[in-house]
Amino acid sequence: MTNGDAPAESCKVAYKNEQPSQLRPRGVLLADTLKTLECALNARGLLVRRDSDIFHPLWYVAETERNIFLWKQGRSIIEQDDFEFWIDLPRLISKRLEHLQSQNDNNPFINPLWSITQESAPDRRREIDYLQTFADIVRDIETHLAALCEAGSRILSQASGRSRPKVVLPQSPLSKA
Repeated sequence: MTNGDAPAESCKVAYKNEQPSQLRPRGVLLADTLKTLECALNARGLLVRRDSDIFHPLWYVAETERNIFLWKQGRSIIEQDDFEFWIDLPRLISKRLEHLQSQNDNNPFINPLWSITQESAPDRRREIDYLQTFADIVRDIETHLAALCEAGSRILSQASGRSRPKVVLPQSPLSKA
């Protein structure tokens, strides 16, 4: 890297040579970027977060998915850096919407022992609106977001000097975690 263009050129060549099978599906982003993105959208007023005992930001839901994956692997949260986690945002939003819209007690974010009982209809409606707005925003920026996440992944890999197994969450119900 003798001139200022070398890093950009090497990224451009790597991207051009990447096989389509290696490209991530639409809406999949590096897990480490989700909290930053969601907080920035909230700070700019593009997402309106409603404070409630029930509401959990999407990054929290993603971290819960990560923790479940680690637990199923017999791993500790301390070992999370052994993996590179990616979030399938459309699938995560869909899964959370299913929890919100179901009338059964399988919602993992509701627990009377935590003094959190079933959400009220207005709370549920606000979170559904929030998630749908988030999905719309991500659809508008997903091309740029995907490129930034891919660049971040490569930088992390090069900086650590190792390649970590990539895990896309949430995993489908049929996949063995």
